[in-house]
Amino acid sequence: MIGADPSTGAGGPHLHLQRWTRQAFACGASLPVLVDVELRGIPTHAWEMSTAENLLNPYSWPQMLYPNTRDREDYFVFRLSAWCFRPQSFPRSRDLHVVEPLTGIISSPPGKPSLSYPVSFAVRPALTSEGPDNSPSSGGDDAPG
Repeated sequence: MIGADPSTGAGGPHLHLQRWTRQAFACGASLPVLVDVELRGIPTHAWEMSTAENLLNPYSWPQMLYPNTRDREDYFVFRLSAWCFRPQSFPRSRDLHVVEPLTGIISSPPGKPSLSYPVSFAVRPALTSEGPDNSPSSGGDDAPG
């Protein structure tokens, strides 16, 4: 940080230098609520944590995948735990746009071709702060689809 000292004496302005830090202009905060999140509608070719991070941004910070999701045993529901400020702020659904690979053909209209998939959200408070439990959610069949 460079600045002139407003209380300059007879010697003129003084230059103050401080080392930069990533905490500059920041204040401490925490995400206080651990929630279990179920995402329905993610296609198998996009079954990655980065897909969930994209969908959950800016509502939460993912912490851990359920074992069935991590091990790709169940492609029906993408389950994970996440930290958030307010569980009520999650949308009911969101569109996931998956960019299509280039084919060498000019597309019309111009732009990046993608496929859009509707993804629904189910959010509930986590039972413990240690992560998601392995119990099935109510109203769903956990058989691979």
